Amino acid sequence: DVCSSDLDRRHFLLKELGDFKLTCAFHRCKFTHCRVSATFAATKRTMKAFLRIIRTMAPFASYIALAAVFNLLTVVFSIGSIGALIPLLNIIFDTPGSDLVGAAPWKVALSERVEAYKDLHGASATLVRIILLVFTIFIGKNLSRYAALWTLAPVRNGVVANFKQALHDRWIV
Repeated sequence: DVCSSDLDRRHFLLKELGDFKLTCAFHRCKFTHCRVSATFAATKRTMKAFLRIIRTMAPFASYIALAAVFNLLTVVFSIGSIGALIPLLNIIFDTPGSDLVGAAPWKVALSERVEAYKDLHGASATLVRIILLVFTIFIGKNLSRYAALWTLAPVRNGVVANFKQALHDRWIV
């Protein structure tokens, strides 16, 4: 795939990762396109840059672990918030929830528990309790997501500061 040197060259931006830009050169040959590319070298450069970023994150491992825990809590609360809407809609639209043949066991158990609570305390008290439960789950989801972002802020700032300091040290020396 060698084109003559007098042909015009075009560079297309494939991917941009921070300050690292990978370009791929394409040469136009009359009616056909021949591609001259250093894909392997570009991938190797990208991986080196990525590993350098990961190495600078090592001092912040506790923050990263804490953010992972908060992200897991966000996922649990997200799944729970969707599951908590089922009984709320069943009470609002007055559907018994007994049509859960083949449903997941937790859905059946939740439906049976809500029906038992509804029979004991009435529909309005059950509705208020389910609304409070849904509200609590949504608040927990948003707080855990905020906490995950809050714990990652020092990581982002620290990595950027480390790179700035390394760049400054290279320029001064």
